[in-house]
Amino acid sequence: MARERSIPMLLVALLSLLIGVLGLMGSVSMISDGLGLTQVGSATSGPNVGTTSAPPPSDASTRTRVVLFGTLRLLLSLALAIGAVGTMSVTPTGRRASLIYAAGWIAVGAIEPWALRYRFGWEVLASAAYPFLLLALFNSPGWRTAFAHAPAAAAPEPEPR
Repeated sequence: MARERSIPMLLVALLSLLIGVLGLMGSVSMISDGLGLTQVGSATSGPNVGTTSAPPPSDASTRTRVVLFGTLRLLLSLALAIGAVGTMSVTPTGRRASLIYAAGWIAVGAIEPWALRYRFGWEVLASAAYPFLLLALFNSPGWRTAFAHAPAAAAPEPEPR
């Protein structure tokens, strides 16, 4: 039995794929910054007046935390990309991976500003808007039903003789 993919599901899948791919690229940059290979992002660069960037990594522990959070972001972005593909085909894996991303991103977003010592501001809240949207959508009754496992086909009963 084929599952129906609605227009909102398709839009969420495409947006998730875009956010997942951009997240993968940003995560690689963050890991590279933490390893000292590049200085692309603000997480490892010096703060500017009026910004929310973290202090420059003055010690190995800060660089280690940047690499750790970059790796967590990489894994979560990968989960979102997998969730996007699963959402396009309306499979239970799509829902599961999207919910893993959403819960993980909210948790990382709550811990990361404290661990990397940058201000918890509107930017952090804005980055959590999409994960909260995913939580709401994928836990709504209609979407839960659409992404539920298909019932296994029952074996036909033998005819009485």
